[in-house]
Amino acid sequence: MKKVSLFIIATQYDNVGDLLINKCLIDEISKHSTVYLDAKNVPEKFKSKLLEGTKNVYDLNAKTGYSLKGLGFIPLLFGRLGFTHIFKSPGPLGSNGSSLVFIKNIYISLIFGLFKLKGVKSYLVGNDILLQGLRDKVMIKFYSWICNAILVRSQKNLDDLNAISVKGVDYIPDMCFGYNIEKKEPETIKLIGISFRDLENESHTTEILRILSEIINTNKTEKFTFFYQVERDYRFNKYLYDHFKTNNLVSFSEKCLTWEELPFYNKTKLLISNRLHVLLLGIVHNSIPLAILNTNSKTEKILNIFKTTNLKEFIYDTENTSNLNEIVRFSTDVCDKIEKVRSEQKNIFSYKIKKLFK
Repeated sequence: MKKVSLFIIATQYDNVGDLLINKCLIDEISKHSTVYLDAKNVPEKFKSKLLEGTKNVYDLNAKTGYSLKGLGFIPLLFGRLGFTHIFKSPGPLGSNGSSLVFIKNIYISLIFGLFKLKGVKSYLVGNDILLQGLRDKVMIKFYSWICNAILVRSQKNLDDLNAISVKGVDYIPDMCFGYNIEKKEPETIKLIGISFRDLENESHTTEILRILSEIINTNKTEKFTFFYQVERDYRFNKYLYDHFKTNNLVSFSEKCLTWEELPFYNKTKLLISNRLHVLLLGIVHNSIPLAILNTNSKTEKILNIFKTTNLKEFIYDTENTSNLNEIVRFSTDVCDKIEKVRSEQKNIFSYKIKKLFK
């Protein structure tokens, strides 16, 4: 039987990390089925990157004139495209205290439910299920009744869902591990990349500057580049850079990193950040990740994913402060471990997606 997937794009459009995880999931699904993207109200540039380089991925609205984002789901429900699977964007899933977001999530679950009545298999893949209150628990239990499987990207999230008896849950690596890259040549490994989001915590900012000072000021040969891949991170990274700009080995990239510029990571040997997909892009390019975290909920996903993938030693926080020199010495053992994790997680990612189409 021919497999046909419907993919609802519902994500942030100003973050290359969100483009990355959507693209990786869509590309992997397209290995096993034809894919129609419900891209209504998605910026054209974002949508074009999702379609780029694909052979059997199509814009649903351009093909049919309909979308699930509104009453268009009715003709799609009874249409002739023959959907067999339905997905939505990966990433965080929860209300975050917002009634409007809760209603939107329930709306998508109802769409999933209606397609289930038509025999269509539905999946949540690569999500962090947020459980911040009763509404979130009600929402995910409703999804678990509808979905054939819910695949989350950390063992901690999996354990939390099992604890409240959510059915059909399993682990899948972050979609970033599915990113296909050209193997890096040794002579291109030159830079230490630095990129942070502002957690608006003065003591944490002071700690970031202390650690960066320890690394940069004791270095005599390595080059450092401050950069950002989310527009709103510009000001904070510029602020950090200004503390080291008199050092000739330190530079700042004024332009926000775009999808086309992701090969930048091929030039790096170490990534220092509190942004999840800066660190994971480092890993998939076989660079060493150094996560500088505090207890902010926005970075909890990094801690959970690093624990799941046996990379906790690469987290520098209040519980783990003795490993800095070990991480930045670039030993063969450290680099081999990063490559092993990258390879294992990529294989698990591909295997788990393939299973959805058996």
